[in-house]
Amino acid sequence: MEKKKRELCPKCDRPLPTCLCESIRAIPNKLHFLILRHKSESKHALGTVKICELSLSNITVLDGENFDHCEILDHFCSQNAYLVFPTERSEEISSITKINPESMYFIILDGTWNKAKKIFFETKKLHSLNAIKLTPEHASNYRIRKSNVKGGISTLECVNVLGENFDDVSYSPLLSAFEFMINKQIELMGEEVFKKNYC
Repeated sequence: MEKKKRELCPKCDRPLPTCLCESIRAIPNKLHFLILRHKSESKHALGTVKICELSLSNITVLDGENFDHCEILDHFCSQNAYLVFPTERSEEISSITKINPESMYFIILDGTWNKAKKIFFETKKLHSLNAIKLTPEHASNYRIRKSNVKGGISTLECVNVLGENFDDVSYSPLLSAFEFMINKQIELMGEEVFKKNYC
């Protein structure tokens, strides 16, 4: 007997029991965000990029692994762009001077640590960009997805940190939608399963 496919919300692409739409609030952000998402992450049930896409007015998301021949990346690289990735020469976020938010461009790599590294090493254009890293106080609340990297945070949380530091609008609706997603998932799996697998 063929397994029945789960019905998805046409807007947020989530199964209807975990639809996020009621939690989404529009954010008229001025910062420019380019998310380079690993091709295997686009359909991940617990990814946070979709919340960012639905919430932010100024964001571009691209899926792949090597983006060297991407015109959008070329445009970002020609601006006052920062790669948000911990390289040997990455500066602390506190060292970046806030200017007009509309003139600030951020490139974020989305995926597990190994997948993000794959994007970085495959995409040579990223290597010449100014790079910044987030500091340990930016702890993650992504309690339904485990990370094998100490201090790692979700893409949404990264966007929120950048927004709160460099933009003129509040990014708090992002965190509210993030918490809504987490609580929905815990509710569906049950408290016992959550504690067994994630606590």
